[in-house]
Amino acid sequence: MFSKIYFKALALPTLIIVFYTAVIILFVSPKIEERAVFLEEKTGKAHLQEIATVVASAARELRSYHKSSIAQHKNELLNITEVAFTLVNELYVSSQPEAIKKQLLTEVLSFKQNLSNFYNQNIQNSSPEKLQKIIKNFISLHKYNNGSGYFFINQETTSVLHPILPELEGKDLKDLKDEDGVYFIREFARITRETGEGFVAYKWVNPKNGQIENKLSYVFSFEPFDWIIGSGTYLEDVEQEKKTKAIDYVSGLRYGRNEYFYISNYDSVLISHPTLQGSDMSNVRDSEGTLIVPPLVKIAREKGEGFHSYSWSKLEGGSNPFKKITFAKHIPNWKWIIGTGMYLDSIERQMRIKKLELLKNLRKLLANTELQIPDTYIYLTPMAI
Repeated sequence: MFSKIYFKALALPTLIIVFYTAVIILFVSPKIEERAVFLEEKTGKAHLQEIATVVASAARELRSYHKSSIAQHKNELLNITEVAFTLVNELYVSSQPEAIKKQLLTEVLSFKQNLSNFYNQNIQNSSPEKLQKIIKNFISLHKYNNGSGYFFINQETTSVLHPILPELEGKDLKDLKDEDGVYFIREFARITRETGEGFVAYKWVNPKNGQIENKLSYVFSFEPFDWIIGSGTYLEDVEQEKKTKAIDYVSGLRYGRNEYFYISNYDSVLISHPTLQGSDMSNVRDSEGTLIVPPLVKIAREKGEGFHSYSWSKLEGGSNPFKKITFAKHIPNWKWIIGTGMYLDSIERQMRIKKLELLKNLRKLLANTELQIPDTYIYLTPMAI
């Protein structure tokens, strides 16, 4: 009897335990597991969001650095090119007729003053015939502008002295005219007769190349001997001289180990370059197939100035190509393009360093990331109820 009552009493708690255990297994445990997964996902998402934020921030920083570095390089190129452009432009201005006039006038008036002083110092000690001979000899030997400038003597329209064409001496040149019909010898006589001195523009054969070119002469009257003394210059000679100076200047101009200037004409021929002077670059492309010079010519002619990117080897860096950004500026009067470029490998190096720093930081962040579930849920068991 006692035994039956005992088993009945024991059966009730057992049934209750079994019931609760079943409830926990069937209903509570799945909820706990579901909650644990939820918390794990939530924690993981939070860490992933943190990582994504770090990556996005670093990417923005890299883009900003690259953009600002390129902008800085462009600004430097613009400022540096302006210096070279200013000098080339000054040479162009000095090759123009008005500048040539001033230069020629300065040379002739200085000579005129010296000649007058010499005459006044020797008039008392020499006969007119002897003084004429001395002065003629002095004039025949006097040269300027690296020997290309000389003086001549006429008497009315007759040649008295011509250092370059002595066969003209003693001949009346009144009927000498240029291809446009300008009787320039008569003009010499007329101007000195009416005003004492002045300019005469005409065309004549340049003895340097045998070509008919524009010439400008300045003549003045030397009254003691009734002479017309003058000197002239070929405008094309002056322009070519200034161009040569510009090319030589630009070819030798450096502002860094591998940075230099160039000049190209409209046909993409390099008329100034440290190593490629005279090269036709109209069809030359970089390793990626990008044209080098034609785009620079195009943008400079159309917009006055602009930038172009391509790959090119350094002067002191072997044959390996490096990314380069180049600036071009238009010199329309000479139909030239002048510019310079900078290699971007310094920017790329800094970008790689910053990327490595980013990866290092991400590795640290991932190493310190642990996905944890609160102990309350991890250790919850049926016996705890």
